[in-house]
Amino acid sequence: MTRGRYLRRLLSIFTVVIMISTLRITGFAASGNGRSSVSAADITAQSFMASMNTGWNLGNSLDAHHKATAGEANLGQETIWGNPKVTKELIDFVRSKGFNTIRVPVNWKYHTYTDANGQLHVHPEWLARVKEVVNYCIADGMYVIMDSHHDNKMFYVGADEGDFASVCAKATTIWTDIATYFNDVDGHLIFEAFNEVDNVKIGRTYTKTAAAQMNQLNQVFVNTVRSTGGNNAQRLLIIPTLFHQYSDDVLTSFVLPKDVVPGKLLTAVHFYSQVIDQYLDQDFARLQQFAKRVGAPMVITEWGTTRKFSPAEFRAIHAANYVARANARGIKCVYWDNGGDYSIINRKKFTARDDMIQALMNPVPYDSAPGTALDSWADSYLYMGIDSSGTLKEWDSWGGMVLAQDANGFIPIPQGATTLSMQLTASGTMARHKFHFVYFYNDSYGLVDKLGNNFGFVSKNVKIPEGATSLRIIIYNAHAKTTKENYDSALKNGELKPVVKFY
Repeated sequence: MTRGRYLRRLLSIFTVVIMISTLRITGFAASGNGRSSVSAADITAQSFMASMNTGWNLGNSLDAHHKATAGEANLGQETIWGNPKVTKELIDFVRSKGFNTIRVPVNWKYHTYTDANGQLHVHPEWLARVKEVVNYCIADGMYVIMDSHHDNKMFYVGADEGDFASVCAKATTIWTDIATYFNDVDGHLIFEAFNEVDNVKIGRTYTKTAAAQMNQLNQVFVNTVRSTGGNNAQRLLIIPTLFHQYSDDVLTSFVLPKDVVPGKLLTAVHFYSQVIDQYLDQDFARLQQFAKRVGAPMVITEWGTTRKFSPAEFRAIHAANYVARANARGIKCVYWDNGGDYSIINRKKFTARDDMIQALMNPVPYDSAPGTALDSWADSYLYMGIDSSGTLKEWDSWGGMVLAQDANGFIPIPQGATTLSMQLTASGTMARHKFHFVYFYNDSYGLVDKLGNNFGFVSKNVKIPEGATSLRIIIYNAHAKTTKENYDSALKNGELKPVVKFY
């Protein structure tokens, strides 16, 4: 499908989207009037997946925190990152746009107190405020996914045995408080255990210890929630992977917790990708296989693009393609909206990016012209570096991978291409490798422009600068040296998978 035909198709359904967004969608009332309850006993992971459409994240609100006062409820933290206090009117507006599922990220660490026995507990006033927001959503007939967010100082893995025992004890206490307080809420409420639990010793790096402890921590969560009885005995629970990552080593090491009731668990990853077209399907195929292996459906509880998405006219196309291809693989998605650069709903003015809303509510896959993806680099890269002027240099002291299609390390830009898309899957020993810099050159191989930084990125779309006819891209680990043998092995065993595509 061409971009023009694609955009016309999206525009043609826009009126229909607006008309149906205030009606009953997938069995839910558009307002609190006459909404039906959902029995925690009757709902299953599969029935939830069948009912859910694309979800929306209430990001950077109840999870916001900054210089909180120890031992207090800290209710003012909700607006500390610039978003307004969440109101019923906001949730009604979100519902009016067609969303029937909302994820409510919640920080608990900065709303706790220590009791006389030295036990950490969630402050009752904060529990009440969170429940108020949850009730706004449920009054509109929405599913609510509620998690533990930005709590990495309480919940982490890769720790020494004694330290990890303390982590598990805190998880038991905190989730007992949460589950007990919300026990009277019906099956609309779903608990997601944790958010991007990190390796405390080597941040964002897979180790067998971190993976094993993540499995243990997830089991602690399930056992704790179930032990509170009532609705929680059969409530749907979402189980995240390590870091919420989707690399092969993380997925392979994941073990679904044992549960006393069948069919009540789902899995979750976060997957921020800027791939626009059919090439995205290979990642969703892996996630589908993972969900089948562990026997639990998957929800991508965070994904999205910023307002700086390049090129801008592809942002809605990307969103529609992402959701369509995920749904085709049996995967549901919850868009990350932080009220800022990822925002599609303005929480102060109650306005929305209607092109993005229609893309999410009526997703259509997008196919680009074939033959433009470069994904085989085992025999076509240079073990070198690139200096600030864009010139190749020897770099044996650290070790970089310059993606190349000729002996001089250049990749030609196809005639007529306007956008460069880069996607890197790095796992195992290569987990900390990233794209760092891209250099654009003219016909005379003079430097036209460069982008990137030492922090790096794993997915990015950029507009090709005028006059550029070739480019160089460098990958490396900013934290440690990588040998040529490391790169050779990683390209062959799949630990490093760079994909370069032109549009």
